[in-house]
Amino acid sequence: MVKVFCPCGREYQVPEAQLGSQVKCAACSRTFVAQAAGSEPEVVSAADLLSPVEGGDDLDVVPSVAPAPEPEELKKPRLGDLAVERALVSKEHIEMCAKVQAALRKAGESEKRIGEILVEKGLIKPEQLEELLSEQYGEDSEEAPKPIPPPPRAEAPSKPSKPPEAEAPKASPASHGLRLLVLLCIAIAVFAAWRLWPAPTPQRTLAAYLQSCSERSAVPKKELAIRHLGITVREFRIDELLEPVHHDYTAELKLFASRKDQGGWKEMLKSVEMPIGKRQALRLVAASIPEAITPQDAGTLQICIYPVHCAMLFRPKGARLFKERKCRFLVVRSKTAKWSSGWKVAAYVPTEYPTPE
Repeated sequence: MVKVFCPCGREYQVPEAQLGSQVKCAACSRTFVAQAAGSEPEVVSAADLLSPVEGGDDLDVVPSVAPAPEPEELKKPRLGDLAVERALVSKEHIEMCAKVQAALRKAGESEKRIGEILVEKGLIKPEQLEELLSEQYGEDSEEAPKPIPPPPRAEAPSKPSKPPEAEAPKASPASHGLRLLVLLCIAIAVFAAWRLWPAPTPQRTLAAYLQSCSERSAVPKKELAIRHLGITVREFRIDELLEPVHHDYTAELKLFASRKDQGGWKEMLKSVEMPIGKRQALRLVAASIPEAITPQDAGTLQICIYPVHCAMLFRPKGARLFKERKCRFLVVRSKTAKWSSGWKVAAYVPTEYPTPE
C-alpha cells in the first residue's frame, strides 16, 4: 500500500497498481490523480472534476472516460445570434450588451441576460423577446425563462374627487356685480395713469412754454426758450415727438482754435466750413451760450435737437386775428466741457403732417 494525499489534505492508502489513476476523495468529492507522497503533484483540470458518486468513506477509483459529445439536437442557439439572424439587432448591439454584462459582474451586481438588456435599451420589444425565447427553448419548454414585462409607465396621481359638500358654491348675482365693478375701477386707473404719465422732457418743456404764451399770461417764461417766439397761444395740442438729431462740433472747434484769428461763435460760423444742418443748429444755440464760454475754451460742443409736431390756435406778433396751424417746433439742448443748458424752445416752422389717430 502507498500513502497518497487529496488536495484537501485527507490521507489515503492505495495499492501501487492504482498509482497514476484518477481517484475520488470521499471527504470533499474531488477527483485527483493518485500519486505517492513526496512526488510532484499533477495539475487537475476542470474537465477531470467529475460529479460526486455515491459510496462509503473509502477512496473510489474513477475511470478516465472522455465525456460523450452533446447531441446536436440538444444544443440551444444563443439568443443574441437569433436576434441578429432575424435582423432585429446588429452584432454591435450584442457586443454592447456583453460589455454591460461584464461591467455588472465587475461591479458585483446581479448579472442580467442579453434579452433583458436588449429590452431595457429599447432595441427590441418584450413581444419580440418572447418570440426569441420560444424559438430558443421550444414552444412548450419549461426551461424557457419568463419574458421581461415592459417597465411600468409613471402615471400622474389622480386628483381625489371632491365630495359634493366640498364644492365651491355658485357665485351670486351680487358677487358677480362686485367683480365687474372691480374690473371697471382697474380699467379707469390704467387709463388715468396712461393719460397723466409724465411726457418726455422736450414735450413738457414745449407745453410749459406754450402755456406761458397764452392770453391770460402776462409774460412768457424766458428760461424755457432761447428767445421769445412772439406768439400768443389760445389753444394747442402736442401730437408727436420725432426722432432727435445730434451734432458734435469737436473737430470744428479744433480747426477754429488752430487759426491765428480769434473770435466768438459768430466768427466761427463765418470762417469754419460745416454741413448746413450743423450750421443751422449752432446758429440757433449760439445766442444762449454764455459770453465767458468761447470756442477756444469750450473744448467740445454737443447739440441735441428734438422736432415736435404741434397743432395750435395762435396769433403771431403784430397780427390781429388768431389762426389755426400745424407747426414743427425745435426743442434743443447744448453742452460743453464747462457748461450745459436744459431743454429750451428754439424755433417753430409752419408745416403740414398727418394727424395721428
